[in-house]
Amino acid sequence: MFGPSTPQQNKSCKSLHNADPDLPSGVYRIDQDGKGSAKPRSVYCDMTTDGGGWTLVLAYNHVGGENKDLVLGVPLDPATGYAHFSNAMMKSLTYGEARFYCTTSGHARVMNFKTTNAGALNYLKTGGANTVGYWTSGTTKLEGHTAYLPDAALDVYSNQHNYAMTEFPFWTGGVYHWGINGEGIRWECDDFPNNNSKTTLHQIWVR
Repeated sequence: MFGPSTPQQNKSCKSLHNADPDLPSGVYRIDQDGKGSAKPRSVYCDMTTDGGGWTLVLAYNHVGGENKDLVLGVPLDPATGYAHFSNAMMKSLTYGEARFYCTTSGHARVMNFKTTNAGALNYLKTGGANTVGYWTSGTTKLEGHTAYLPDAALDVYSNQHNYAMTEFPFWTGGVYHWGINGEGIRWECDDFPNNNSKTTLHQIWVR
């Protein structure tokens, strides 16, 4: 038996969950490429949501009025984390789904959806080409989702590289945005305060 306090190396949160569906959510050590060159790393695994087996690759707990720099690294807590994976780190993972979640003090809507769109999944790895269609097809809305995005998306940013997940990957101009320190000051979840005034929580998971 292995758990958050005594993790056993495995290739992903999903493989850990498949091996033991009773494992609780928490921090585990994974070796994403087996005997390859990538070093094992500790990650946070969600073992319950939508069947479990999700790896946390972005978590930003932002306090309204603050504007801290973004951090390339491993977020180890979905509620208090403040970091996101780089493109290189994303490329080391094998996944076929990504889940986006955010809340804000600016309104009561919740964004909670997953996508299997190959273009969207590739954008998280490369930060290169991006189109609206990546975000308006191949999505499934999860429990509690009340946001207008991603379905309402009319615009995207491309070529954001390490900041593909934070710099407006999908949005509707002047109305609804996913932004995490976007343009150096904007923290937005399905809205457009155009500043850092709202308290926000953003998460991205892959499986």
